[in-house]
Amino acid sequence: MFPIITFGEDEEGEAYFAVVTGNGKGIYKLLPGEVATPKVSGTNSVVEPSSDFSVKKERFGKLKYMLSRLKK
Repeated sequence: MFPIITFGEDEEGEAYFAVVTGNGKGIYKLLPGEVATPKVSGTNSVVEPSSDFSVKKERFGKLKYMLSRLKK
C-alpha cells in the first residue's frame, strides 16, 4: 500500500491524492469505482446507513479502487 501524504481537489471538484514511496512520488486522480451495496440478512428488517456514512463509504470505495489500480 502507498503512503498517502495529502489529498486535494481541483476547481471542478475532482479529487486527487499524493504519494511518496521509495521508488518515487506522484499525484493521482481518484476515479469512479463500484460502491458496495448493503447485503440483506436473514431478518425482516433492513437498516439504511445514514447519508454521511454513504458518502464516506463511496469515497473510500473510490480510493480503494484507485489503489488497486496502482498495484498493477
